[in-house]
Amino acid sequence: MGSDMTDLMIRKLLTTFVVTTSTSILFSLSDLPRSDYSIASHLVWNDIFYNIYFYNMYIGAIIFIYGNAVSLAIEWARCKWFSRQVWLGIGLHAFWGMGLGVVIKSWIFLLIGMLIALAYGVLDWWLEARMLKQKRVAFILLLPVVLYAVAWAALYEKAPSDPSFTMEEAVAFVVQGGGTDIQVFPDHIGIWHGTIDSYRVVRETSAGPLDENRYIVTFSETWRKGKIINSRHFSYQVERDSMTFYSSEGDSPPYDRHNIKE
Repeated sequence: MGSDMTDLMIRKLLTTFVVTTSTSILFSLSDLPRSDYSIASHLVWNDIFYNIYFYNMYIGAIIFIYGNAVSLAIEWARCKWFSRQVWLGIGLHAFWGMGLGVVIKSWIFLLIGMLIALAYGVLDWWLEARMLKQKRVAFILLLPVVLYAVAWAALYEKAPSDPSFTMEEAVAFVVQGGGTDIQVFPDHIGIWHGTIDSYRVVRETSAGPLDENRYIVTFSETWRKGKIINSRHFSYQVERDSMTFYSSEGDSPPYDRHNIKE
């Protein structure tokens, strides 16, 4: 009895996961014709990923609570009255799958619910048949993986490649915002000359490639007053949408950085 109950729960959980995930991927694929393929592929994929997450959350909740409750009731009735009529059990799954569509009076939800419940009933019966013969069933988990691969292939076929990340874009990413030492430097690759508290000051923003689509953006400052000459620099490693501190050297300047006299 304990083994039968364990097999039953494993079967229901496997069915719930595979049907939920596969349905979510298929729904997301159905959104592909409406996607904006003029944007980079990684942005289109982000949209698809969030759609899959959204569908998984709601479809999974409905199947896990309502679908499994109905399926367990059908399981009990089948064992008691019609154990040999497999098709009847599958048909009852499809019938009760129309419940949400009936409640909200939508034939689209009625049809979708029926098809999802039908898929649940067929997969549940197939898993039961294999488990009774003590055959492996875990490989069914590969079905969502295959569908993910199809989704990726469809995206790769339609969406353009990600554009190159340029040095100018790397500099623009670093200098965006304010409230740091960076804001006193040129907001583009270039040099600024000025006088601050009698110091002749040169500030430079520069960039160089580290490897493909990664750059080192450096901010250098030199100040001179009579025989006093000093400098500092600090830099960041930058790639698309992220940056990390790279290095720094030198002392802070002895003047108010914002008291500028051209």
